[in-house]
Order: sequence, then structure tokens, then C-alpha cells
Amino acid sequence: MIDDQHDIVVLLVKYALHEPLSEDEERLLQEWRQRSPEHAVLPDQFRDLRWLEEQRSQMSAPPTEAMWEEIRQYIDEDGEPAPVMALPTKRRIGLAWYPVAAILFAGIIWGGMRMFRGRPKEERISTVVVPAGYKALLTLDDGTMIVLDTLKKGAIIAEGPIRIRKADSNRYIYTAGVLPDEPIRHRLAIAPGGGIFQIQWPDGSHAWLKGGTNVDYAVDLRSADVALAGEAWFRVVHDPGKPVVVALSGGTLVRVLGTSFDVQSAAGGSENRVALFSGSVRVVKDADSVLLRPGQEAVTEAEGIKTGGTDGNGVLAWVRPAAQTTYFDFTDADLLRMLPEIAAWYRVEVLNPQHFSGVGITGQFSRSMSLAGLIDELKLIEGTHVKIELREDTIFIAPLKPGE
Repeated sequence: MIDDQHDIVVLLVKYALHEPLSEDEERLLQEWRQRSPEHAVLPDQFRDLRWLEEQRSQMSAPPTEAMWEEIRQYIDEDGEPAPVMALPTKRRIGLAWYPVAAILFAGIIWGGMRMFRGRPKEERISTVVVPAGYKALLTLDDGTMIVLDTLKKGAIIAEGPIRIRKADSNRYIYTAGVLPDEPIRHRLAIAPGGGIFQIQWPDGSHAWLKGGTNVDYAVDLRSADVALAGEAWFRVVHDPGKPVVVALSGGTLVRVLGTSFDVQSAAGGSENRVALFSGSVRVVKDADSVLLRPGQEAVTEAEGIKTGGTDGNGVLAWVRPAAQTTYFDFTDADLLRMLPEIAAWYRVEVLNPQHFSGVGITGQFSRSMSLAGLIDELKLIEGTHVKIELREDTIFIAPLKPGE
């Protein structure tokens, strides 16, 4: 991406004055245009004489000599005149417009220059803090910050080919067109006590993020590592050609092809925990590497990686919906209508492609059971009426075929 204001200033000036651009300059300008809707239209606005006059009339004061000097020093450390002032004597726009264009460029560039100067080139994710009183802060690739909890349901955030829709009070869905080769990154910081936020990426992968969590990710999820500080529960769509890599503190990496898992990382420390629910993940720390199976967890410490069994119910406690009782109470209920409640509790999905219904059930089932154990109980009760299967993160429902 373009972080050098010198490059874009030169390109904007040349474009505004109708000077030919090289192939590399055309590419850089197009990349800059894709950063935001405002970037997309600004170069053409600088060719619009009426727009230039409107902007000139709205300026309260021309750039000061101090501003010009700061621009000179920032753009050219050798002391040569800044490109924004060395305007060619072309006649396409008219000489009277050169001072206007120079003033406008100076104002825009000076403000943008100060913004970029105030932002470090590399910022650790653990240093991101949500402003007081807010729950979630999203930082776009161009540095724009958006307080998500102030948006209305259905609001859409646009950044180049990317669209983010607020589907619910705490759920956000990404869609994307053709993305550039270099990853476009976003950063989401959730305030402690800010609740649970859910992200869905363009490929259908999900993550539930706990309050106090910071996560930095590519908008397509797979073109660059996901940096995590805090706790999140992921459900990643299987794609053997493009694994997802989650980078945790202390140099720990979690390589994922397609699976559901909970991961906890303490910022600034070396201890992390990865609990696997379905599929498989590989946890890597320095020279150690461990392949987890469902029901296992890995804990990374300074000495290496330790593995063992995991309490799925305990791990999922933070992401589960509130429950009034410690058991599922199905009295004269329709099993197919009850399954969504089970799915929400265990964070899985229900697939009923034939829309099968009318299976009555009465019974109480402990919420502390494993999902596999609960499905086995349901099969014992309803196995002669309906086919129930658990396949990784999905409960499949279908009518019995003759002979089953």
C-alpha cells in the first residue's frame, strides 16, 4: 500500500495537470484510489475547476510559510522545493489556477501528513485501546477509525472493494470484490466488558471475540496472519490450499485448514491456550510442533507446548447464550424446533435440507453434556423416527429411508 505522501502528491499533481503517467504511476494511483470512496473521486475533482473554486472559497486562510516549510522538509529531505509547489507551466488548466491548486494540495497534504506522522509505522496489536464509553473500535487499512456500536443495524461500511454490513447489534459480515495482491488489513479492538462481537469473513468463516480482545486480520482472512491478543472462538471454512494462520503472543502460531477452536492469548506473555472442537490444527512454537485432535488442547509456555484433554463446556462458557436452567427441558416439544436451541448452546449449525418436521419429544438433557453425548441420547429416543448425525460442526437431520 502507499504510505509515502511524496509519491501520491506527485501523482495527484501530474494527474490534475493532465500529464502522462508511467505504468508504475498508474498502478500506484489506482491502488490509492481503492483505499476509500473519497480517494476514488479526489483525483478527478482536482481536474474540476468549479470544485477547485468551491474549495478555495471555503479556505479560511492560505497556507502559512511554516506549513510550506514543513511540507518541504517532509517531502524532500535534501531541501529541494516540494513537488506541490514546482507546478509545470502547462496551459490546460490555466495559469491562474496554479496557486489555487497549490494551496488546496498544501492544505490536504499537510493535514494528511500530520495524521500519518502521528501514527507509528508498526503498531503492536496489544497497544490498541478502545476510547472510553465505547464497546468496539474498527480501524480500516487506510487508518480510518469507526466506533461500531454507534452504527445502526443494516449500516454498511465501504472501503474500496470491501463491504462490511452490521447484521445485528454485535455481528458484522464482510463481502469483497477483487482484492489487490497486497493484503488489506483491519483491526478490531473490543473494550473490556464490551460484550461478544462476531465477524463473518467473505469465505463464510466466523469468529466470536470476547470483551478485551484485539485482533488484526486480512479482510479475506487467509492472505496474511491473524494477530490475536485476548480470546476468540473460530469456525474456519475448510480450504486445504489456503490455511488460516493465527499468530499469538510469544511467537506461537496456529495453522488451520478448516475447524472450530477456541484460542486464548495473553498480550505480552508466552502462555497461550488452544482448545480444539472439530477438525485439526497444528500449534507451533519455536522448534516444537503439535497436531491437535478434537477434544484436545495445547498450552504453550516458555519451555514448550503441553497437550491434554479439554473441558469443552468450560471453554465455551463465555460464548454461550444465557440460560435459565442447567438442562434442556423439552416437554411435548417438536424436536426440529428445539434443535436450534441446542445448536446455539454448542455453537454448531443445523442442516435440515428436506425441511423434515413433526417429530415429538419429551425429556430433559443436561447442558453440561458433550454434544456427541447429547446426540447419542437423541438417537436412542428418536432413532426410529428421524435420522440424526453429527458431522464436525453440523447436525444433519433427514427422514429415515426404507429399511433404516
